[in-house]
Amino acid sequence: FEKCSALTEIELPDGSTSIGDGAFYDCSSLTSVEMPSGITDIGKYIFSNCSNLKFVSFYGMSCTFDDDAFDDRISEDLMIKGYYGSTAEKYARSKGIPFGPLGVYRINDNITWELIDDVLYIHGTGEIPYDVDVTNMLFSRIPFKKAERLL
Repeated sequence: FEKCSALTEIELPDGSTSIGDGAFYDCSSLTSVEMPSGITDIGKYIFSNCSNLKFVSFYGMSCTFDDDAFDDRISEDLMIKGYYGSTAEKYARSKGIPFGPLGVYRINDNITWELIDDVLYIHGTGEIPYDVDVTNMLFSRIPFKKAERLL
């Protein structure tokens, strides 16, 4: 996609595992990129000169980033989005790039939750431990009118 000025958004397909060096170099109209959970390796200078890039979302928990994956020629408005505790969060914070959580939050490796229009959706299988610390999970502050046990 290098120097593709017509490219504005991209959602990489499931099954993608790595992004090579300079993959999106000088894509001046690119505003957002979504990386599927299978991405495990990010090359260097992938977003150099992407002056309009606002969001790069990582849906995996673990990814290896080249130290120069996001160099000093990225948009000043860029935010990296991902799960709390992910390598995307750690990388963003180590480089001084703003980090924002995705709308879906992890309880453990098998269970996620999201809040859409005041409805709490819990996805996955397994048990939520009774001793799970929910003090930092937003749904711990939701006033429930009705609770149901789902099987």
